[in-house]
Amino acid sequence: TVRLPTEDEWEYAAHGGIREARYPWGWNDPSPERACFDTTGPRACGELPPNGYGLRDMAGNVFEWCASDDPDTAVARGGAWSERDPAMLTVYRRTRFPKDYRDDDVGFRILIEALPSEL
Repeated sequence: TVRLPTEDEWEYAAHGGIREARYPWGWNDPSPERACFDTTGPRACGELPPNGYGLRDMAGNVFEWCASDDPDTAVARGGAWSERDPAMLTVYRRTRFPKDYRDDDVGFRILIEALPSEL
């Protein structure tokens, strides 16, 4: 199965194994070497260092859609290049958008469920 992650799954992945850290790399505020924010556009994916799980771009660059049951709004996590406030990049921050919102500051990350025999 290929799908969007739930918010809980996204947050778990964003923490990168550092429980309760504010950002995917730990507790320190973001810098241009850690996250793409407060810029004029997104960066190419994967240019910044990975978190503890090897995942890149979990904060900044583009918001990432998460699975949502709300019929009116969609939830995105991770902040974006367009954000000026570093607090928007924290792993626990959630942003609601209208379901039909489309722009270059939002994207998605897919989750692929493996069968137990494939692990």
